[in-house]
Amino acid sequence: MTAALRDLSARTELESRKRPGTPFADRLFRFNWLLLALTAIISGIGLFNQYVVGLHTPDNFFDGHVLRLSLGFIGFLAISLIDIRLLRRMALFGVLGALALLILVHFYGETFNQSTRWLKIGRFTLQPSEIAQVALIVFLAAYLDGRSYEQLGNPLWLLPPLILIGATAFLIFHQPDLGTTLKLVLLMGLMTLCSGIRWWLIVL
Repeated sequence: MTAALRDLSARTELESRKRPGTPFADRLFRFNWLLLALTAIISGIGLFNQYVVGLHTPDNFFDGHVLRLSLGFIGFLAISLIDIRLLRRMALFGVLGALALLILVHFYGETFNQSTRWLKIGRFTLQPSEIAQVALIVFLAAYLDGRSYEQLGNPLWLLPPLILIGATAFLIFHQPDLGTTLKLVLLMGLMTLCSGIRWWLIVL
């Protein structure tokens, strides 16, 4: 018994030496570098396509795409290193902020091809519907996490996320953007289905 405990203690100490000790360093150590590499490859292909198109057309989207892609990668790395418990606590505020941006689009948005989907912020153009999709994914995941079978079977308990999803979908549809609306509703429905909700609620 003593030998087994010593062996377990030795293995634990060895594992602790392999991993950094601080929470931030631990997240950095477990970062999915393969995912980052694949994303960089796909983004590089997109940049190459933008560059080639710019050689044969008067429009040059390459420089702007490089800037947006660089900012996106910085944001990706920063958010991926945030403690997931903090994201969970901020999930509702993220959805409410996205809804506020969608309302601003209705009054102050930029119109292109009869669609009002963008906000002009200095040199940058922001599409709040993309932010709303990510915010709803985080919120719904946090809301459904760890819920009991009784809670998942209570229609009243599902009303808060349904109201937020419905309001977001309505504002995006009104831009108009049917494709993003359908994608959002389908994604939210699949997440709810995978959470273990009862079938009669799905039919309803």
